[in-house]
Formats: sequence, C-alpha cells, structure tokens
Amino acid sequence: MIGMFTKAYLLFLLFIICACSKQAPRYKEFQNTFDKRYDLSLGQNESRNYFATLQEIENDPIKREKLSYYLDLDGDGIVDFHDQDIDGDSFHNYVDSHPMDSEIGGEDLNVNGLIDFIENDKYQNLQLNLLESTKVFLIVPNQVELSQEVISLLENEIFLNLLSGVETVFFNPIERTRNADYNIQWKSINIYPQGLANRAYESLIHEGFHHIAQKNPSLFDQIIAEIGWREQVDEYGFKKFVLDENVILPSSYAYHDEVESFAEIMMFFYVEKYSINTLRFTRADEFRANHLYQNLGEQISALPF
Repeated sequence: MIGMFTKAYLLFLLFIICACSKQAPRYKEFQNTFDKRYDLSLGQNESRNYFATLQEIENDPIKREKLSYYLDLDGDGIVDFHDQDIDGDSFHNYVDSHPMDSEIGGEDLNVNGLIDFIENDKYQNLQLNLLESTKVFLIVPNQVELSQEVISLLENEIFLNLLSGVETVFFNPIERTRNADYNIQWKSINIYPQGLANRAYESLIHEGFHHIAQKNPSLFDQIIAEIGWREQVDEYGFKKFVLDENVILPSSYAYHDEVESFAEIMMFFYVEKYSINTLRFTRADEFRANHLYQNLGEQISALPF
C-alpha cells in the first residue's frame, strides 16, 4: 500500500515538474493551470469571469472588461487588461481572431492590407479607405448596419483628422448597457447597439474628442479651466474636480464630470461649425447667450478642425 502511494506521489511530482517546464500556457490550457502557474489569488467571481471569457475568446475577443487585471501573457510588461496586443503578435486584440494565441489570428489571405477576421464585403471600401488614410481599422460585424450619417462622417477628411492616433473604430454588437466609449489603453472608439440605435454619428464625434483629450492634455486642462472645473482636495487627500456654480453648459451630460464636459463642449462647437444636426444640446440657446460661449468659441475656433 505504501509503495502504491509513493509511486502515485512520484508521478504527481513528475507531472508538476513537466507542467512547470513548459512555455507560457496557451488559451486552452489556462483553465486548469492558471492559479498554480501564476500563484495568484483571484476571487471566485473574477476567476469565473476570466475563464468564461477565455472559453468565448475565439468567437468574441472583445470582452476587455473581463480580461485579467494581473496576467501578462506575452511578457512585455503590460498586463493584459491594458495591453492592446495581449499575445504579442503585433495585431491589435480587436482585429485578432485569436488575441491570446500568437501563432494565429492576423491572416490577410487576399493581401489587401485588411485582416480577414474583420473584413466586411458590404463596407470593404470604407474599411480600406479608412485604413489607408488614417491607419485606423474599422470593424463592422455582419449584423451591424451603418447609417448614411456614420458613413459620411467616416469619409469626411476633417473628421478623420480627429482620429489620428486611434487604432480601431469598432461597432461592438455585444455590450448592451452603454452608447459608446473610448478605450484609452487600446486607443479604440467603441460604438455599442444602444449607440447605433441612437444617432451613432454623435457618439463617434463625442468619443473622438475623448481621444483628443488624451492626445493633447494641455488643451484639455485649458478648456476645462475655462468651463469652470476646479481641482479640489478632500479631507482624505483625494483630488477631484468640481464645477463652479451657475455655469451654463449646452447639454445635461456636459455636467457629468470634467472629462465628459470637455468632449461635449468640443463636440458642440464642432457640430455648430459644420452644421451637423444633433438633438443632444437641449440648452444650446441658453449657452449661446452666455459669456462662456464667446470665451470658449475664441479658443476653440483657432484649433485645426
């Protein structure tokens, strides 16, 4: 009996040694070896979400919010949650059919410069033109229909200037709780079904100015100071921005915080300058009658858009 247990123990040790001597685990190996390989103490819910995402990753590589906060698959020093190329194969996660496998996922069989995984026959010309003019990958899943307003915007040279430095514009059919967002780490504008159903071209412009805020922090600081956002430190030493009282802004969302305020104000002057119809600025007349409109207009009119 003792000999049997000893043999089983030795076999177990041999298995562990062999397992640990392998290279970094690939996608299908994660679920059984994750905790031992990386000696991490993930909570039950977080582990379940992470492994659920791994199981779905081949069909849905976009669930960035459930990717690990800890793992660095390609060992480049950037944890996967912040790494726009998790597997280190030089293809952005959003255009990589296997974003956690460096050996496959960036094929371009027809050699047109557009990765096969995201190529859409209906919008291929739009995708190719955007890639050539701005180096931005446009991702339009087959179930998504773009409005003419969105198409016109993505063909507009002035708007495309805003996208300089953006990696992808992705019409994400998955997330159902938001209109749109700008992924700072992955430099991606994401438009969700709720946004598609609610004037997606507005969301594109708004998120484009979130990108501008990241590219030009001094401009961001200048504009929010002019709007009336002031940095304060609370009793615990935490910094936050508060808005001066009685400030008149053109939309309710512009009051949300200093980040959204910047994007809304910049968007307001953009759509006004180019006569783009929008319904979001319900306080536009009141804002135009305020001195802040004149002050901001003078600064923003000098910008190259």
